[in-house]
Amino acid sequence: MIKILVALLLTFGTLSSATALIRTDVVVSRWTNVAVGVDRAAVYADTATITLSGTTVKMWSLGDFPSVRKHAKHEYLSMKFWVEYDCKSKQIRQISLAAFSKNMGAGDTVYVEGENFGAWSLVQPESINEALWKMATAGCNDGIQRTTI
Repeated sequence: MIKILVALLLTFGTLSSATALIRTDVVVSRWTNVAVGVDRAAVYADTATITLSGTTVKMWSLGDFPSVRKHAKHEYLSMKFWVEYDCKSKQIRQISLAAFSKNMGAGDTVYVEGENFGAWSLVQPESINEALWKMATAGCNDGIQRTTI
């Protein structure tokens, strides 16, 4: 019952910061599979989190790994990324990330980098970032022709 209430609160409640989504153990099935990497890591996007501001959009994505990964002393099986996408110049930048002890963003939060706007970088053709960029910017009203993933 508590998990259902938490899920409803997260789904319909007002979230004041990116860390509000990072700190949950409840996995809501809102993720759309985008790609699977050569290392069998799956990449997902949460299109329900897309927010548009001028010519940029922000969206959550998730990397889910088949075996434990390490960053410094932290072990994790998944990471959530809050990323900003530029609709016109085909660039991206990471805003924040969080690593989790279990798959699909579940378990304990073991590492967080928050609200540190990274440098803009060009989206490489035929990359996972391009697939995410296309998904995030599909709703931009800027005249760019896009294909559906």
